[in-house]
Amino acid sequence: ASVRTIRAQRVEGRTVLDGRLDEPFWQRADKASDFSVIYSSKTAAVRKTVGRVAYDDDNLFVGVDCLEPRMDLLKRITAKSSGKFDYHEGETVEIFLDVAHNRKEFFQILVNTNGSWVTHTTQAMQLRNVEIYPAVQFREDGFSIEVKIPFAVLHLRPGQNRTWGFNITRARMIEGIPG
Repeated sequence: ASVRTIRAQRVEGRTVLDGRLDEPFWQRADKASDFSVIYSSKTAAVRKTVGRVAYDDDNLFVGVDCLEPRMDLLKRITAKSSGKFDYHEGETVEIFLDVAHNRKEFFQILVNTNGSWVTHTTQAMQLRNVEIYPAVQFREDGFSIEVKIPFAVLHLRPGQNRTWGFNITRARMIEGIPG
């Protein structure tokens, strides 16, 4: 897979965590796009996904916009879901943060389209399920997920001007096959 760089956008003013990526800072943010299939980096992902990163004094924000032609099916599956995190109910967006940029340790956040979430880390001394704040918004042509991650969870503070490893994946399971 190719390595690309995006810069986190500073959030000016107040943000509303509603799943919509319509605030001005999201519009100015660098975009991560042109994703590939996870096991075949030369194969383009079938459904367009765009990720963005922003921050304020206390939080990191990740916004992911997902185009989806089968919103009818996704809405039905989401409505029938248990409300708990289940990788196979709807779609899941995964966010990987390698704040040490060493490719050995990472913080993983999985957010389902039903709004449920789970976190994992490779660092044994950290809590597995920490408090993050996701929001999901459905549209006619897709959905977006907005996640607020307190810097305290990552043991960081803004303004450190560091390079992190960052990855977004989208698990599209709504037609019964991973995509």
